[in-house]
Amino acid sequence: MVDLRRLMPVTLVTLALGVSFSPIVSAQRADQLPGRPVLPALTAGSHGSSAAPATAASQYMPVRTMGSARNESSDPLRQKFTFPLYSMVDGSLVGNATDDLACSQTVPPPCAVFDAITTFRFTQGMFPVGTIVNHAQVSVAPDAQRPGFIINGSRATGTTIQSATGAYAGRTGTIIISGANDAKSFPNELTQDDFWLIALQ
Repeated sequence: MVDLRRLMPVTLVTLALGVSFSPIVSAQRADQLPGRPVLPALTAGSHGSSAAPATAASQYMPVRTMGSARNESSDPLRQKFTFPLYSMVDGSLVGNATDDLACSQTVPPPCAVFDAITTFRFTQGMFPVGTIVNHAQVSVAPDAQRPGFIINGSRATGTTIQSATGAYAGRTGTIIISGANDAKSFPNELTQDDFWLIALQ
């Protein structure tokens, strides 16, 4: 005969994992644009993240910018590059993103931190249509394994999303960045491979 007391811990762990990794945990929003899919949602803080309070509900959008782009800026102190934007859920193209970059004025030189204004334009695919504008201080360092490449990242603990339109109007939140860029032709050209986790509040 099966000992129910032994099955209880296994059952509880199974249920916990099912809830933690379910693509939709918190309530779906009713104000999405007609015909557009609802954003996958998880509860912020459930995995120990310090980027948002444990009591706040977030909707996570994992995306990736990848490819080469020419500098579009006419300002010599800033560089601007537009890249294709892909979903990290299924790899599909969902729009594009523009990185507007300059050496940060909040840290001493040399330029080891970039002031980055990134505009995400969602125009197709699995995420609702709209734009999200993020403003973050992004640390960069030479990649010791690949000459001419840099490793970049930002782990802000406060709000970084500055504005949003379309399905994201009125939303705020924080965006986490991790990436590796080929900067051999910078500032004229940049090849980017960045991962972004958008946490909408």
